Amino acid sequence: MKKKQEILYCLPFVLLLLAELIIHWKIDLNVIGGDDTVFLAYSQEEGFSLLPWLAERYMTWSSRTAVEAVLMVMVTLPAVVWRIADSFVVVIGAAALTRLLEKREYREYYSFFISLMFLALPYSYMSLAGWIATSINYMWPLAFGLVAVYPIRKSIDGGKIRIIEGIAYTVCLIFAGSSEQMAFVMAASYGCYGLYLIWNGKGRLILKEYRYILMQF
Repeated sequence: MKKKQEILYCLPFVLLLLAELIIHWKIDLNVIGGDDTVFLAYSQEEGFSLLPWLAERYMTWSSRTAVEAVLMVMVTLPAVVWRIADSFVVVIGAAALTRLLEKREYREYYSFFISLMFLALPYSYMSLAGWIATSINYMWPLAFGLVAVYPIRKSIDGGKIRIIEGIAYTVCLIFAGSSEQMAFVMAASYGCYGLYLIWNGKGRLILKEYRYILMQF
């Protein structure tokens, strides 16, 4: 029975991945214009170097350093890399939101409805400013931001954060925190959780057991 429930729980994510791969394979990335073209032009400038370019962008235009670093690499790679990567990112976002909200006895229902919700997203709007640029600037920080706040749910449930998990969560946090919106959401989430611990007389746990949580600040 338990194995059947696990299959039913994971099946929506598998179907979502297959659906996203089909959707992404039908996207025309050869449309001229948008930020994809702009960033590709930057990468093709004579003498272009990623780190100096990121430093200049940070000082003069954008604080999305981690996001734009990934974006600059992605626009220079074959289109198939983005198609596969973005499909997986959508599934990661759905799985992370499911883990944040699920109740143990209804897990398969949560995975089904949240996967359906992600599949129903009006993804075509991301073509307006360029498929690659828009997805990496908005969908990717959302997905990895949801992963980065999962330790809150895990600690509330009494789970422990292993070192390898902490590293993965921190990488997700650094990337998602490069987006202003997700930086606010994550700071607010961990700030509220810190207040929750203090309110319930568990403030000492912030220092003793939740070292990862302190890293978010």
